Amino acid sequence: MFSARGWHRGLAGVLLLALVGCGQAAPQTSLARVSATQAGIQPAFWTRDAEVGPETNMEVLNLQTDLDEVDEADLNDLAVEQGEVLTPEATSSEPQGRRMTRVGFIRSNEDGRYFLQIRKGSLWWKKEVALPLAPRDEQGRLALAERLNRKVVVRGRLQGESLLTTCVVRLPDFGAIWDLLSKGRLAGKVYDARTMVALPLAEITVRSFGNGRLWRARADRAGQFRVGRLEAGSYEVTARSADYRIGLRDKVTIKRRDTAQVLLGLAPEISVPQVSPVLQ
Repeated sequence: MFSARGWHRGLAGVLLLALVGCGQAAPQTSLARVSATQAGIQPAFWTRDAEVGPETNMEVLNLQTDLDEVDEADLNDLAVEQGEVLTPEATSSEPQGRRMTRVGFIRSNEDGRYFLQIRKGSLWWKKEVALPLAPRDEQGRLALAERLNRKVVVRGRLQGESLLTTCVVRLPDFGAIWDLLSKGRLAGKVYDARTMVALPLAEITVRSFGNGRLWRARADRAGQFRVGRLEAGSYEVTARSADYRIGLRDKVTIKRRDTAQVLLGLAPEISVPQVSPVLQ
């Protein structure tokens, strides 16, 4: 039989061990950013106070200066995780001006012109702001075109009202899951109007009649294409292919949770042979 004093001593020992175990600090890291494997999450971009990833609060990030303080090495690591490559020019030689880094969606209302749609505010107050983007060269313009309507982190130097972009990296965007319920889609096929043969790799442009926003796609080898995450409304759809006239479908209606179908038959360009005058 244990005495009362023995029980008390045993209980005190157990409590002491528990307190010591609870008081041990968790391993700390001095890195501002950890890898996706270590964190057990999707690849994300870690800043001092927040994370740019699937659950990012874009409004809070764009109101702070944390993104501006992230060094170029972390930006390069993020690009590698997302399967992208940053050129040395994009990460070293920057033009003069105040450095700015923002998270948003690349949009366009006009061929060759792009802006970053960012959101500012809090849970109860949100405001969408359009920040004009000015690529430094043709490579930068192609980078913006390839990421049209994608969620990105953009870094550059502010010159006037435009951001002279030096770095563009795609980010994970799980908002597409919600868009399946709140937005519509467009699917179609491009073909030769004379022979009915599919036209692979045709360039598709979709323009909203509501806000003028552009979407782009490219037909696959079977001439088929798809464009998703479209707001309900009316759209203009055009198709371009070498040696063919531009195909146009006006006022294609997009509905929520629905896929609109469109067929675009392109007529071949008719070349008129040059006839030399006959000298008498």
